[in-house]
Amino acid sequence: MSMADDIGKLIVLLNPYTQDSARTGPMDIYVGNPSPATIPNDYSQVELEVDTNYPGTWNFKGEAQRINTAARIRYRYPVKDSAGNVAYWIDDYLLVGFEGSGGP
Repeated sequence: MSMADDIGKLIVLLNPYTQDSARTGPMDIYVGNPSPATIPNDYSQVELEVDTNYPGTWNFKGEAQRINTAARIRYRYPVKDSAGNVAYWIDDYLLVGFEGSGGP
């Protein structure tokens, strides 16, 4: 498995909102796909915002961390009814911060 696959799998496994497989389904980042049943998923269907020269820090475990670039990725996940069918979808965002100065 490639490193990209491993990072993706780790993010999915760490998502606290999709841990209850009886009530929710997996993350879906292809929110721009108008017809997932007939149109294959690809990167053009991912809703993504990137901010470079990010002006600030994030506090992580009480320590300030300088974030130079941040990416905000929209995703959705299904919420199931008592029969296990999708009752509705919840949209949320994954925020990824790249720590450091951004220099070589």
